[in-house]
Amino acid sequence: MSYVIGTLSKDEQIKEVAHLHWINYITVILCLALAILCIALCFKYNPNNNQFIYVIFGAPAFVFTLSSLIFLLRIFTTEMVVTNKRVVCRTGVISVHTEELKIGRIESVEIKQSILGRILGYGSLWFSGTGTSKVVFPNITDPRGIKSRMEDVILD
Repeated sequence: MSYVIGTLSKDEQIKEVAHLHWINYITVILCLALAILCIALCFKYNPNNNQFIYVIFGAPAFVFTLSSLIFLLRIFTTEMVVTNKRVVCRTGVISVHTEELKIGRIESVEIKQSILGRILGYGSLWFSGTGTSKVVFPNITDPRGIKSRMEDVILD
């Protein structure tokens, strides 16, 4: 929350912090499992230390490992915060994407959940503002609870 804390204005207070659901780690785990599988296949089917086999299995292992690190970095750098004045969603370290919407401009708050999201308790919150502005909190834990607490903040 370093970005949000650093940009708080006078009399602005953090009311709610949304957290990503554990389902977001599935992609990281899947990429790491595929990288390990590629490395294992490389050692199993390469008894003669053929360099071509190292390239065939090593390149995908490198790509899967790099992808898992990118997904993990995206998870750890995501900030989703509701203050008494605005809604903020920020992702990224080098390439940063920030969405902000003032509380007074919010027209609707929507919950979007898949069947799996309903079962596991995660979903996305869409804050729509005047015009075409919107802020999305993707795949968060307890979207219904955050929406109900958001309505209290909006009414204040």
